[in-house]
Amino acid sequence: MRAVCLMYHDIIDSNAFEGSGFSDNFANRYTVERAEFQAHMAALSKQLPGGPSLVPDVLRAWPGTPSVMLTFDDGGLSAYTTVMDILEQYGWKAHFFVATDLIGKPQFMAREHIRTLRKRGHVIGSHSCSHPSMMSAQGHDRILREWTDSVKCLSDILGEEVTTASIPGGYYSQEVAEAASSAGIDAIFTSEPTGRSHMVGSARVFGRYVIRRGTTPERQARLIQGRYLIRTSEHVSWMMRKLAKIVGGKKYLKLRALAVQRLQR
Repeated sequence: MRAVCLMYHDIIDSNAFEGSGFSDNFANRYTVERAEFQAHMAALSKQLPGGPSLVPDVLRAWPGTPSVMLTFDDGGLSAYTTVMDILEQYGWKAHFFVATDLIGKPQFMAREHIRTLRKRGHVIGSHSCSHPSMMSAQGHDRILREWTDSVKCLSDILGEEVTTASIPGGYYSQEVAEAASSAGIDAIFTSEPTGRSHMVGSARVFGRYVIRRGTTPERQARLIQGRYLIRTSEHVSWMMRKLAKIVGGKKYLKLRALAVQRLQR
């Protein structure tokens, strides 16, 4: 099964970083301004006359034709205040992954916001409980608890089973995916920039292409079109970051934060 999955985070007004859920120097790189996002969606509408797909439909139609899916991580308040309305201009639905320990915190969605998104037809999924900085480095019991507790929390809020998840921070491992499958999750979204998917246990694992601040609509269009050079550059960059994470561990997180601070001076 092939699918192009685009990964967004918060959508904010111009330079209003205080309006996003996570607003540290690193997270701001992934926070897209409203005007940028509107331009992305306008460009996407030309590429996808039928609009993006939802993962339950993609799984039911397997092996089906290649699909494009929109995802939003963290559960920031902008999902409710901004993203929902812009998507509805096109009649589109998307996936919203929520870190459940952050529900109701400043600039994160509250329970009623999550329920409203679901009533509007969007898919709600887990983004773990606590959004650990290094999910794959946690012990098995902790990883399983992050999935099972967050799935239970969201299922209680929505009154239905939650079976979709995305992995925080891009820290994927076989153990993380197996624990998600054990928690009843049947679709897992990673941060690996690939259109291919595979099975782990009873769950299908999808890669995603991250959309950063400053990503142009043209670059997004080339990703969707499957242009070889841009997809290859995304994958090479991701492999380098993955190696740095493995080698550096917690030191990588500190060095990354320092590098971002220097770039923003």
